[in-house]
Amino acid sequence: PLVAGSFGLRFYAGVPLTTSRGYNLGTLCVIDREPRQIRPQEVETLRDLAQLVMDQLELRLHAREVVEAESELRREAENLADVLQASLLPPRPPQVPGMEVASRFIAGERGMLVGGDFYDVFRRGANDWGIVLGDVCGKGARTAAIAASARWTVRASAGHLSSPAAVLTDLNTAILTDRNADTDY
Repeated sequence: PLVAGSFGLRFYAGVPLTTSRGYNLGTLCVIDREPRQIRPQEVETLRDLAQLVMDQLELRLHAREVVEAESELRREAENLADVLQASLLPPRPPQVPGMEVASRFIAGERGMLVGGDFYDVFRRGANDWGIVLGDVCGKGARTAAIAASARWTVRASAGHLSSPAAVLTDLNTAILTDRNADTDY
């Protein structure tokens, strides 16, 4: 229709639009109603323009891929943070004879790095239970690791120490020992 129809096409010059992976998407062309001759330097200019078009298309595609990958990484990080935070908490409150134990943990806000908040309820003896609430300052994996260490140190210490003050002294000693051994604290 462009040649035989009312437009009356008499000149066409085109170069392929080819991706860096070798896929042809179409052509970049110039057309006219007047017959023309195209010189070699004009063909080169058309090729240069086609390359600019492909560079822009691939740049946009790459930007979209980066945004999608970043979104996926963010979702994975949030899921990992949720799993890590959940690992600092008992899976469910224990059955304590004569008591009803319930818990509810709500993190500061969605999308935040994992924090150092934790709690635990555990059996110390036949009719002896320990309860601990803790909050390690900061956010992130290092803070969560310190919180996990604190939770399990309290559990271990409470197994052989009867005084809450002695358990906390033992915890403090363990934290200071770890801190002195790790310059990243």
